[in-house]
Amino acid sequence: MATVTVNNFAEFVAAVAVSGDTVNLPVKAVWDLNDTHPEGYTGNIPINCTSINGNGTEIRNLHLYGKFVVPADLEINDLFLTNTVCEDTAFFDYGSAARTLTMNGCIMTGIYGLNTTAFCKSMLALNRSVLNLDMTAGGYGDILIADDYTAQYSRISAQYPQNAGGGFSFGSEAKFCMYTIQYLGCRYFDTSHLSGCVVQGNFGEASDHNYYGYHGAFVSVYDSAAMDSEFETENVYFKAVTHEQLYDAAYLQSLGFPIGA
Repeated sequence: MATVTVNNFAEFVAAVAVSGDTVNLPVKAVWDLNDTHPEGYTGNIPINCTSINGNGTEIRNLHLYGKFVVPADLEINDLFLTNTVCEDTAFFDYGSAARTLTMNGCIMTGIYGLNTTAFCKSMLALNRSVLNLDMTAGGYGDILIADDYTAQYSRISAQYPQNAGGGFSFGSEAKFCMYTIQYLGCRYFDTSHLSGCVVQGNFGEASDHNYYGYHGAFVSVYDSAAMDSEFETENVYFKAVTHEQLYDAAYLQSLGFPIGA
């Protein structure tokens, strides 16, 4: 088990394939793959290392004709993968194994292609991270952020295809997160695991499947414009506000929303 420092994307791909290692990237470097891989990267990228310390490095403009294949638990810290294009069924794929991808302080943005059905095909744990996923090229009825996920102090944005029509998951636990979801064909979601979260975007005519009114420890709020005019919920901790009220700290606090948490 070694700690390996890499200085470019080619070294990174080679290092993460070694089982059990910790891979360190430079401090706040920018690797623009338009310069080194202008026609994209073809093939899967196996990640067998235990952890990746990004140190604020940005891997920009990765056009991946494949996916990251991760057979075991993986922790990624402070890595920015921006303006990514993925052409496979998932960006991170664990196959049939139930494993967890943990992201701490990461930023992941990009476009996911026609074949993509999930950002992460397993468990995902987000901590103080940002996801901005453009899935509008997809053609599936139900595109997942992950098979299951937890999130805290994170921002999750996603844009879904016009023809997609399925459910959206806020995860099995979401604390102090902001969701901005554009999903006109959304049919349902479940608010029972939200706690201290903000929800906005456009959920079309979706309904809340939280039939028994379960809720987290803290009030969550949603932009009323994000829901259909007939939207109702049994969750008394999921409160409607206007877009203007989202920026009124005193008003949010009066609802019980945890300002400053």
